[in-house]
Amino acid sequence: MERKPIPVLRSIFWQEEDIIFAYPYKDKKIIRIYRDVPLYLEIEIAKCNDDVIAEIYANFPDEGKEERWKNIPMEKISCGRYTLTYNFNKCGLFEFKLRYSRDNGNTWFLDSSPARKVFVDPPNMRSLRVYTLIPTASGTISDWKKKLIEIKEMGFNAVHLLPVTKMGKSESPYSTTDLFDIDPSYLTPGDPADGISQFESFVEEAKNNEIRLFLDIVVNHINPESNVAIKCPEWIIKDNNEKDGFRRAGATHNNSWIRWEDLVLIDFRNNDPAVKHEIWHYFYNYVDFWASYAYYTGGGLRFDNLHSSTPDFVTYLTGRLKDEYPDLILIGEYFSSKEEFYKNVPDWQLNLILGNSWEYRVAPTIRRYIMDVHTHGGLDYFLPLTTHDTGTPAQEYGSVYSTMPRYLIYALMGTGQTGIVQGTETGIEKKIEFIGRNSKSLVSGKENFKDFFIKVNKVLAEEIIFQEFGNIQFVDNGHNSILAAIRSDIAGKSAWLLIANLDIYNGATVTLNQKNFKLPFTRFKIINIFTGRELHVADMMFEFSLEACETRIFQIKE
Repeated sequence: MERKPIPVLRSIFWQEEDIIFAYPYKDKKIIRIYRDVPLYLEIEIAKCNDDVIAEIYANFPDEGKEERWKNIPMEKISCGRYTLTYNFNKCGLFEFKLRYSRDNGNTWFLDSSPARKVFVDPPNMRSLRVYTLIPTASGTISDWKKKLIEIKEMGFNAVHLLPVTKMGKSESPYSTTDLFDIDPSYLTPGDPADGISQFESFVEEAKNNEIRLFLDIVVNHINPESNVAIKCPEWIIKDNNEKDGFRRAGATHNNSWIRWEDLVLIDFRNNDPAVKHEIWHYFYNYVDFWASYAYYTGGGLRFDNLHSSTPDFVTYLTGRLKDEYPDLILIGEYFSSKEEFYKNVPDWQLNLILGNSWEYRVAPTIRRYIMDVHTHGGLDYFLPLTTHDTGTPAQEYGSVYSTMPRYLIYALMGTGQTGIVQGTETGIEKKIEFIGRNSKSLVSGKENFKDFFIKVNKVLAEEIIFQEFGNIQFVDNGHNSILAAIRSDIAGKSAWLLIANLDIYNGATVTLNQKNFKLPFTRFKIINIFTGRELHVADMMFEFSLEACETRIFQIKE
């Protein structure tokens, strides 16, 4: 009797001891790069010999070619060490796995871990300085155009515009009755052009002033008296406890449920496939309609209340958007767990997540928050001073003067994306209520922070060092009210020292010891950006005394 051969037990995946991950993204769940920055990978293979070959298996894009999975050889730089530098010509989400052969390509071993994700962001996301404009308090579209000049002069390069669509009786921009038309209150009297045409003239004005537009998008609820609810009631989630049979949207606040009478929920999970298709098709066209204007200016979309949206629809929506507008910047108001972030952010191709920077009140918690942002693991955050939903700096932090230290922190200690809400530049005490059509012009505050924004925004715009991750070290020895940090560039050619006193009542002194932090050079001079004066340092100790809410920005030159 002939014995059958016993098969050789061999895995196509390599053993862990075979390879050392030496590339800079070893612990990153998502690799994030800008389209204008090459991806650099490096690996080291144990027990190397001349027959070892390494490559990656990836769906990286090629110029003028259809995207497909392919093998990309790695370059051997020494025995056992291999590198790859890849230039992406397209934004989007891509994947790769590592593989190698010990017998010159006859037998290949594959990385056993899940495919690694590479998220390529638009270059215009660098140094994003956003000014939130409240349409209901800003007059007509012709008034918005005039406002653009002032916004640009302060150094902001983007405008976040709350929804401008037709409002219902509640007069909330987020409770629309027609997703494809402009609210009549925004139209310029005497202008014969229709609403969309007038809005298009604003878009053109923004583009001419090199202002990117970020338009607010809502894909979870709508006004109960909207044309959608009236003409297609089957699109709304049912609730027999409501008089009109429509379920209301709401939110949890302070452990209680807030019900929004003017918002009903769209049924994106409708059981009827034909109805579900119509809902998805209509709402994609709504988002696509407004995305075309944002994309035209080099801006993007802000998804309101994204954590309440239907995940399957968001995946479908953002996937189609990125196919049509690869450089469109997507910002999500998305509050969830880190686990949900790591799952959904790449799948939804969210370029930025709205950070909750206003919730951190004191220096120790802000310090930890900033370090967490810099060690994001693939999550990029938009860090505004406040938002249109929060209070003003005076309401949130106790003083309008807190505007200066906190803006410096989130603009220059973050990763390059920040912003303010209309009125912050003049120190308004109370937030602008965006619900309700305001017939009177906005009343200014009693302060003027415009020059401060001009100076900080200029630094943020011109110095790439403030647009990078991980290049920050706090040198304030855990001070209770002062944050002091060093930002250094990768090339080791420049560094900056940033200091901010968060105390709104008292001055404070901080002592910095050069032995406790690293600079890219040993001989240097320190220049105060605000005054232009050079700081003379006698020894290794630096002592700085700051008044309440005072800030300092120093450039450290070799």
